[in-house]
Amino acid sequence: MIVRHLLILLFVSSLSFVYANTKIDSLENLLVSADELTPKELININDVLSKSYLHENTIKSLKYSKEMHRLAEITQNIRIQGVALRKMGFSYQNMRDYEGALLNFIKAETLFKQIEDNKSLGVIYSDIAALFLIKEDDEKGEAYFKKSIVILREANSPAFLSRSLTGLAYIYSLKGDKEKGRSLYKESLEISYELNDIKSLAATYSNLAQTYYDEEDKETVYQLLDSAIYYVTHYPFSSLEQARMFYVYGKAMIVFKDYKDALEYLDKSYHVLSEGSPGEVLINNYKAKATCYKHLNQIDKAIIYLEKYVHLIDSTSNEKSEENYQKFKTMFDTQQKENDLIIKEQELQAFRGKEKASTYKLYLLIALVVILVLTGALFYLNHKNKVERLNHQIKQRDNELKDYALNLIEKNKILKNVRGQIRKIKQNPNSSHQEELGDIPLMILSENPELDERITALERSFFDDLASKYPELTDREKRLCSLIKLDFSSKEIAELLNVSSISIDNYRYKVRKKMKLSSNDSLSGVLNNI
Repeated sequence: MIVRHLLILLFVSSLSFVYANTKIDSLENLLVSADELTPKELININDVLSKSYLHENTIKSLKYSKEMHRLAEITQNIRIQGVALRKMGFSYQNMRDYEGALLNFIKAETLFKQIEDNKSLGVIYSDIAALFLIKEDDEKGEAYFKKSIVILREANSPAFLSRSLTGLAYIYSLKGDKEKGRSLYKESLEISYELNDIKSLAATYSNLAQTYYDEEDKETVYQLLDSAIYYVTHYPFSSLEQARMFYVYGKAMIVFKDYKDALEYLDKSYHVLSEGSPGEVLINNYKAKATCYKHLNQIDKAIIYLEKYVHLIDSTSNEKSEENYQKFKTMFDTQQKENDLIIKEQELQAFRGKEKASTYKLYLLIALVVILVLTGALFYLNHKNKVERLNHQIKQRDNELKDYALNLIEKNKILKNVRGQIRKIKQNPNSSHQEELGDIPLMILSENPELDERITALERSFFDDLASKYPELTDREKRLCSLIKLDFSSKEIAELLNVSSISIDNYRYKVRKKMKLSSNDSLSGVLNNI
């Protein structure tokens, strides 16, 4: 969770501007004499005040953003309207009203599209993506970061492109695609170096280090975190930002079981925390220290920090609840009683509408589950029937072919007399006829065109695969292989071809030799696997 918060801190810091030399009180006093100022001057003053109060007083920031938007509407300045809506979105985001923030961001998107301001459009897509990261909707965050990157590349806006690359890299790392994440982090680092964006460099180095945790590449992780710590300690970062970075380094050392070194960095994180800082880093610090002392077998200290951790969780939770209550109380107290009643009525109606919607959603979910179950059952039965029909057809085909071949065996018995004559010719020492006589047995098969045609048609894929795998086989040898695949014995093949079993064994030997089979390999087994 601390990593996600560091990433979000990077996005927020890239949106904020420090006005160290600006006297906020003087600017607010200027608004008292609004009649003497032009609309453009009023817009600029409200712009500065909105940015200045964004983190210190969200209610005031929202107030000045709304006034800026109102003035922009009067002057019909669409771009400034979009900028004001974007600022309002950040205020709602800080108040954790994420739906309100998203609504304002989308309104700003519409205005930027209207005036074809591609740079601002790419920036607002990056803002929306960051909001979805906060809401832990990483799929939508990824989609918006990708849209932002495409537009910002075309608009040549390196600063905002860097933060979008960092956001997309973080999502890829969460999904386990470490290589893509690292590539994007490194591209972001190059841009940050060119822009001398120190905050971006520190946060990106820290996030890049996280991608090496699973690979247990301790040396690389420490080198990257050393770079992050260098920027945090040598440049004007806030104490809270320094504390967070020291904490991240300490957590990394816990991952690699360097517990003593981890305690050193956790102590640094604790000491740089300023008084009144948010308790989140301190809470995590106590928990991490308890873990270190536990592994170092210092159970007494582990218990002390664990108790501090539990106590601080309870107190921080109460403080946040009180803070949120005061914020919303201030907002509602500024409204008239009549508006308050209207809002309550709207809330009541909205609650009833949500209740009805929840009921409908439940019914719809049940219906979908039933439909999915029925569809799955029908698909399973249909698939099962198809498989059974196919198996039956294959079995029927093989049986038909085998029956036909057996019938030929009976017919070929008539050729026995011919075989006798062939034997007499073989006894003739005339060698010019010996090679021709060697091919006569398999020629008998080719002289059965009907059997040849059926075998070829029914076993076409087998012949193709056999020819591809063993191109040295002749057509006659491939037909012999098809009879072996059909589970005919050597004796049955000999009867079918009107030759002796010894001749078939010789042909089988030639086939085995061309297929380079060892004595342990089964010819029929190899053919059945083709």
